[in-house]
Amino acid sequence: MDYAEKIIFYTDEAKDAMHSITQTQLTVGFTPAFSHQVICTAVKEFPKIHYIYLQIIEGHDSIRLLEQVQNQKLDLAFIRTATFDSNLTVDYLFSDRTFVFVSPTHPLSAKTMVTMGDLQGQTMIHYSRSVGIWKKIENTLVGVTDLKKLEIKNIAMLKKFVTEGLGFSILPYFSIIEEVQRKELKILEYKPRIPKNIMSVYYTGSSRTEYQKFISCCKKHLNTSLVYSLQIRES
Repeated sequence: MDYAEKIIFYTDEAKDAMHSITQTQLTVGFTPAFSHQVICTAVKEFPKIHYIYLQIIEGHDSIRLLEQVQNQKLDLAFIRTATFDSNLTVDYLFSDRTFVFVSPTHPLSAKTMVTMGDLQGQTMIHYSRSVGIWKKIENTLVGVTDLKKLEIKNIAMLKKFVTEGLGFSILPYFSIIEEVQRKELKILEYKPRIPKNIMSVYYTGSSRTEYQKFISCCKKHLNTSLVYSLQIRES
């Protein structure tokens, strides 16, 4: 089964109600570069309060999630790519941007900022090159000579490779904050910065109040579950 296939989360208290046809269901998608801690915390809390059966899809890129919301196969998605489709309602949730990150033992870890020259001859661990953000990231690396590349189509494995010192990578800060806090990874400034804000999207005109309730739940944990550096917020 593909990594991005559907994963169903539920709490012990909801198990007895899983097969009830009267239970409201909500299908939600998250982009790959999203904090698993926030997802799990929100999913654990939400059914207890609202008695809603949640189906969570994690790992699809923003474009694919948008298409699924447009086709109404998904009720709600959390994405990083803006859309101007009048049939969809997009709400901004959180500011984020990309950083180079390495393991504490990587030769670049002694720096706080890296330039194109610093990346020459290094190995880059990158996500699927067909994803929009990676096309933008690769454009910022044009001119870096002797850059070796290793493609990984799984964010968790990508971060593991970097943690093991196999190379550097570039991701939005929020997707690596847990590893940074555990000092498994170190972030380095690299310009140009690429903003990758977090947004929610759902079909315009929906009368389902649980959409906004789940968005509010996630937003609360986006702001409070993790200590988000003031430097990142204010820059």
